[in-house]
Amino acid sequence: TAMLEFLHSKNVQALVVMQPLNPFVYKDAARVIPIAQQLATLCQLNGMEYYNMTGGEYKPGTMRDGMQLGELGWVNVDKRIIKYMISK
Repeated sequence: TAMLEFLHSKNVQALVVMQPLNPFVYKDAARVIPIAQQLATLCQLNGMEYYNMTGGEYKPGTMRDGMQLGELGWVNVDKRIIKYMISK
């Protein structure tokens, strides 16, 4: 919350990405869904674009391990960054 409020106060327009947890590593990966929803609200309140990767079915290759994006994950993030930059 503090970081988003700070960025907003400095007129920073950012794209916030919420990456998923790898369900092959974390058996309770769905636990981040409420956090992702709360982050969506905070982004909206602070005028930030938000890309939520936690929704939907997990596709192998999205994550390299428990925390690092894999090739498919980076392709999705890169596409979203391009879309965001074009809109600005």
